[in-house]
Amino acid sequence: IRDRLVSIVNTTYLLDDELISGPQNRIQNVNDIPSPYLTGALDKFFDTGLIPMIETTRGCPFTCAYCADGLKVKSKIYRYESSRTEEELNYIAKKVVNTPIVDLVITDLNFGMYKQDLVTASYIAEIQKLYAYPKRISAASGKNVPKRITEVASMIKGWSPGGSIQSSDKDVLKAVKRSNLSLDAYKQVIVYLNSLEEAKSETEIILALPNDTKNKHFDSIRFAIENKVKSLRIFQAIMLLGTEMASPEYRSKYSLQTSFRILPGTVGLYIICGEEHAAPEVEEIITATEGLSQSEYVECRIMDLIVSTVYNNSIFSMHNSSGGNIFRIGAAPDASKGIYYNFGVGASEGRASSGTNLHDNQWHNVFISKNTGSQAQFYLDNNLVSTNNSNTDGTPFNLSLIHISEPTRRYAISYSVFGLKKK
Repeated sequence: IRDRLVSIVNTTYLLDDELISGPQNRIQNVNDIPSPYLTGALDKFFDTGLIPMIETTRGCPFTCAYCADGLKVKSKIYRYESSRTEEELNYIAKKVVNTPIVDLVITDLNFGMYKQDLVTASYIAEIQKLYAYPKRISAASGKNVPKRITEVASMIKGWSPGGSIQSSDKDVLKAVKRSNLSLDAYKQVIVYLNSLEEAKSETEIILALPNDTKNKHFDSIRFAIENKVKSLRIFQAIMLLGTEMASPEYRSKYSLQTSFRILPGTVGLYIICGEEHAAPEVEEIITATEGLSQSEYVECRIMDLIVSTVYNNSIFSMHNSSGGNIFRIGAAPDASKGIYYNFGVGASEGRASSGTNLHDNQWHNVFISKNTGSQAQFYLDNNLVSTNNSNTDGTPFNLSLIHISEPTRRYAISYSVFGLKKK
């Protein structure tokens, strides 16, 4: 085959210095693919704590230039039979009973956007009644048909559809061939999500897309906040191999400058020819465009960190549905002139504080933690200065250590870190 330079479907190979690529072709009848659940192939993994995931729809009608699923060959939508999806969901639900597994991942690219998703939602609602599973659902919501998306969300528990915009600027969206919800439809989704007690509205923004500038990026952040989105997930523009945005022509057209970085936690140690070698995974990200300098890119990253720390994590206050304080952080009103941290509501309210006058024109490291029980601890400049307990229910807050290269993460123990300086 190699001697004849034969091109093979979905295959690329190197012959001497020539790259031979065959045509791309997808499986059209996805129901021909055996179910890894119904065949029992995944049974041994249910005891490992891994999160089950299913796919009900394959393909994406959108052509976003930065996305590997935006290629024309992937635009056709293929669906699994509804009966298969129902069987898989029931099979999974029965298997996770008496295990710590409470999550389900739906890998569809636009869940909630299609009529079939209403049927899938009815299946999920049924197993939630029977098995109290899943408690949390992760699925990328559709980019259109907001009425149907909110209808799907209302049928099941544990899923908060997002209102991803990537950018609020028309020129940026046009450059990456992104089709967003209309402004009115976007507001409808956010208002609906904010009306749900268990849901948390969120949106996604990508920094340094073609035609982006510092002002445009800040406007996108402002747009989301003014529309009362509760959490902004801000990403960097990654050059994915095979996408339109990663092509030489596209890079040149929009003057894209890139850098490489190591993905956190991906360095593996391997023995090769008797010697140990470290092999990390890397990704290429855009750090400058024609209208965004690298120094402005850094300014935007700093702003993104502030948003993730202060806005997303609601560091300075969080209220329950009745308007009462779950926690709040502020300057102590008494003569100590310190920083306090209140948690709980009413009679159960407790306080941890610095107990020290911080109006000294110096930088201080303030670190507050609350575990899943009722204890809060206050650290000042790495020293434990206060511990307090209350009768709160121990629910962890949505605070976390901030990782500079990815969205914030929620842990059983919640932390926030910030600096304070009196001018």
